[in-house]
Amino acid sequence: SDDLVRDTKTPSFSVTGGESRPVLDPDLFTGRTREAYQAAKEIPNILDKLFCYCFCHHPPQNHKSLLSCFADNHASFCPMCEDEAISAYELHKKGHSLSRIRRQIDREFGKYK
Repeated sequence: SDDLVRDTKTPSFSVTGGESRPVLDPDLFTGRTREAYQAAKEIPNILDKLFCYCFCHHPPQNHKSLLSCFADNHASFCPMCEDEAISAYELHKKGHSLSRIRRQIDREFGKYK
């Protein structure tokens, strides 16, 4: 489909995911950080298929996906990770497909690379 063709050109399409560690408890955090960890806890299957634009897939973090940022405390120090997770959550709540969420995240956050 046309969506698939467009998706193959986005960084999120190359994300393999497979993060097996659980999301840290959102109650360990406050404010926007807590909101982001709560989003990750609610939609881990989506975040595990999104590219993280803070480029934490490189050493030393070697993260598999945006979800990896929430399986440790990395996201608590990274506004990019928090913003991506909250945006993905809001798009999901509006009923958007994974394909559409990927395109929107890539469009919104890809400009910062």
